[in-house]
Amino acid sequence: MEQQENKRFSLKQLKWLIYESRKIEGDLERFLINFKNYPVDVSDWILGTQLANNLEHIKAAFGDSSDVTIRNFSLGGCNTPVAVVFFSEMVNKAELNSHVIRPLMENSMKDVCTVEAVKECLLSINSIKETNTFSDMVEGILAGQAAILLEEVEQAILVEVRGWEM
Repeated sequence: MEQQENKRFSLKQLKWLIYESRKIEGDLERFLINFKNYPVDVSDWILGTQLANNLEHIKAAFGDSSDVTIRNFSLGGCNTPVAVVFFSEMVNKAELNSHVIRPLMENSMKDVCTVEAVKECLLSINSIKETNTFSDMVEGILAGQAAILLEEVEQAILVEVRGWEM
C-alpha cells in the first residue's frame, strides 16, 4: 500500500514537471523569436554602465514573457540601484530571497558597492560567476540562474539558484 502511495506522489510530481516544462517551453520559444528579431547582434553586445539601458535590452530580448522577473531596489548602505533578473518558475525563490536579495537590500556597509565586494561580503551562494556579455547573462538566466546588475557596473553577477537539478 505504501508503495502505491509513493507511486501516486511520483506521478503527481511528474505531471507537475510536465506542466511547468510546457510553460517554460512556450516562454523560451517567444524568447527565441524575439532574440532572432533583435535589431543588433546581441551575441557581441557588452553590458553597459547604465542599469536602465541594460534592463531595456533584457526586456526587448525576452519580449513579453510573463515568467521573467526583474526586481529593482537599492543596494543597502550605498543606495546603488540594483536589479535581479530571473525566470520565476526556474529558481528556488526561498534561496534567492534569503541568500541574494535580502543580503543586498539589508547591507549596511557603505563601501560594498562593487562586484567584488558584493560577491565577497554579501552573497552566500556557492556558485557565483561574473560576465560582461549580454549573451552569457541571457544563457545563465535561461539555465535557471539569477543575474545581478548594478548601476555604474559593466558586469553581471550570475548566481546559482536553480529550483531544479541539471
